[in-house]
Amino acid sequence: MALAAALAVAVPVAAQESDPGSIDDARTQREQAQTEAATVAAELELLQAEDDEVLTALQAMDAAVSFQQAKVDGVRSDIASARAQLSRRKAELAATGARISEVEAQAATMAIDAYVGASDSSSIWLSSDDIAKAAREQAYLDLAAGEVDDVNDELERLHAEQEAATIAAQALRQDLVTLEADLATQLGVLEERRAVQESIRAELLVRIGAVEARQEALEAESAALTEWIVAETARQAAVLTTPSTLGYVMPTAGAVGSGFGPRMHPILGYARMHNGLDMSGSTGQPIVSANSGRILYAGWRGGYGNAVIIDHGAGVTSLYAHMSSIEATAGHSVGRGERIGAIGSTGLSTGPHLHFEIRVNGEPVDPLRYLPG
Repeated sequence: MALAAALAVAVPVAAQESDPGSIDDARTQREQAQTEAATVAAELELLQAEDDEVLTALQAMDAAVSFQQAKVDGVRSDIASARAQLSRRKAELAATGARISEVEAQAATMAIDAYVGASDSSSIWLSSDDIAKAAREQAYLDLAAGEVDDVNDELERLHAEQEAATIAAQALRQDLVTLEADLATQLGVLEERRAVQESIRAELLVRIGAVEARQEALEAESAALTEWIVAETARQAAVLTTPSTLGYVMPTAGAVGSGFGPRMHPILGYARMHNGLDMSGSTGQPIVSANSGRILYAGWRGGYGNAVIIDHGAGVTSLYAHMSSIEATAGHSVGRGERIGAIGSTGLSTGPHLHFEIRVNGEPVDPLRYLPG
């Protein structure tokens, strides 16, 4: 139940809105749910778990591994992006440094020129006898001074850019360190989850193999049972329909248990004469007439329970006792092998079986002398 609950990753309605905070909260909740599901799956006692619990655990761990792989891929993507940005920053720093060198060289040349040809506007006007020429020289001097100012301004701007790019590069390097540490952590979690995933999958494969083996065994057993049923049905049909030399068939398909003669009575607890055969069978199993004849009796007969007695002529009768049901009527004729009732445990009986007797002139004789060998 805990595993099933952990698998139900609920994303709040607020997460569907455009609020970044709500989306971050939803992502955090989803990650917590994935972690909880993975934890529960890892703590499942596989050997004691039911098959469906193992399958649910594997599904949870599959989802957790996929989720963790996505996190690892995301961190790797962030690392690649940070490295690309750092490369751009380094290129920018190199270009800015080269430009600074150019401008500094230009500034140095201007400084030398200014020193060599140093003059001021008053000396130009005082030493010149040509006002127009003095005006032109003053203009050139003002232009040179303006260029020096421009160079100094550019140097100041370039140094500011260089400092900003250096700070950004340092921040990117720190981000890379953090991201790589995070990647190592996430890879560790991924490896642990994959190990658990494999152990659960191995257990599930073992269980599947066991189920398949049991299924194969059952199928083999079913095939063997089919063969046995076919063979046994044929055998019993032969027993029930093939008459003995005296013309009698087996009254039911069960095996002979207690035979004719003295025995310890199972209910009365002392030795007494057993006047017939006890034949095994299950309640409701058919009982047929051992030979053709006329029904002398059909009904309750004390310790015999439900019983049927058939007269076969020449003083020979057969008796069928402990029946669960009687399907014969006194006075009616019956054919050999015709159904007359079903096995039961009525009267003095310890369990379902057929008690079968053959009597000659009322005296019990061994039924095996009349039945097929």
